[in-house]
Amino acid sequence: MTQLYLTMPQPGETIAEGTIVSWIAKAGDQITEGQAVAELETEKAVFEYESPFEGKVIKIVREEGERVPVAQPIAVVDVPAEKAKFYQMMGIAKLVEGEAIPESTAPAAQTQKATEKKAAPAQNQKAQSMDLSSIKMSPYVRKLALQNGVSESDLKSLASQNNEARVSKEAIEKLIAGGGAGSVAPQAAKQASRSLDYTAEPCSAIRMRIAQNMVESKQTIPHAHTGIAVDLTDVVAFREAHKKQYKEATGENLNFLTLIVPALVKALKKYPVINSSYHSANAKDEIRIFNKINLGVAVGSEHGLVIPVVGDVGALSQRAFNTNLNDLVMRAQQKKLKPDDLMGSTLIFNNFGFFGLTMGVQVIQSPLAATLGMSAIEKRVVPVGDAIGIRTMSDIIISFDHRAMDGRETGMFLSDLKKEIETLSLRKFW
Repeated sequence: MTQLYLTMPQPGETIAEGTIVSWIAKAGDQITEGQAVAELETEKAVFEYESPFEGKVIKIVREEGERVPVAQPIAVVDVPAEKAKFYQMMGIAKLVEGEAIPESTAPAAQTQKATEKKAAPAQNQKAQSMDLSSIKMSPYVRKLALQNGVSESDLKSLASQNNEARVSKEAIEKLIAGGGAGSVAPQAAKQASRSLDYTAEPCSAIRMRIAQNMVESKQTIPHAHTGIAVDLTDVVAFREAHKKQYKEATGENLNFLTLIVPALVKALKKYPVINSSYHSANAKDEIRIFNKINLGVAVGSEHGLVIPVVGDVGALSQRAFNTNLNDLVMRAQQKKLKPDDLMGSTLIFNNFGFFGLTMGVQVIQSPLAATLGMSAIEKRVVPVGDAIGIRTMSDIIISFDHRAMDGRETGMFLSDLKKEIETLSLRKFW
């Protein structure tokens, strides 16, 4: 047998580090090629890391919550000798030389723990001496436990009450504030309760990347916004009449976006500048109008906003688009998107109306030139010819880069999109 390092992967050219969210495999586990061994987070996505080789996990080198540079060891795996030679030849494994872990790859959490111990009050020395490595919790929760003298037994009790056997932030804050039985002294709990004016929660890699993108976008792009009301009565009626049949025939949900995407493609082909980006470099400004429509679809998840991309929408059938979209949304919710799933968008679509919102102003994802948003679909009293009727309506809002286009282009595009949607030839495509 040969010991190899399992290293932090680089799932994208621009990614330099990743965070270990949780370990799925444990020391002593036998793992196989393609088996999920850890949940990792980069600035692009949260995803399950599948082992590139098989063997037995000997040691976990990096702890949950740590940020690790790309290509640095995160675990040691004992691999059959012949397979180890193959893995090394393919360049997907590093040989463990000697038993000691190189200093440059020593767990950064050791430094973090030392800092926490130094900063903790003297009365918490007992808590600091505890071994909390076997209890699943974030670095923030571990810090709270140490600083407030929460006993190991209480932490295990909180973990046993959690579906993921993890000590959650809410549970430990409730315990510290006196909301549950524990080893925190009553007076200390009261003082903690009075002094906690806010809760500081470390930003994840995704949240920091979102913040960076938003600041960059607002600083560099002159945003402008306009919108139009669209009659969706026929589209909504068609979906309601056929979604059950579609589910039975394909096993998939019939997405609303799938029904209107042909109209969107037609309008974009007529006004291609909407599907573009603005670039200024080397004293040369240019508008890049994309030949393909790679539609990024905003998906809200518990770990932040992600925008998976359906590629070359204009070349896809409605059935293929719906299948791709369902797959991306499902994996986004399950934290199984790969960084490649989030790259290459040329236009963003955000259904903020999913939450019942009737108004929204989008922030453009730099360097793209536009983002589309759709409000809640609702019944409204509107003019129907010379009479008044009740129709199912929604507002489509476009945020656009005023360097790349003006109100004239966006106005004509929205008017054309409205006409295309309201006159769609709706028919079964499955």
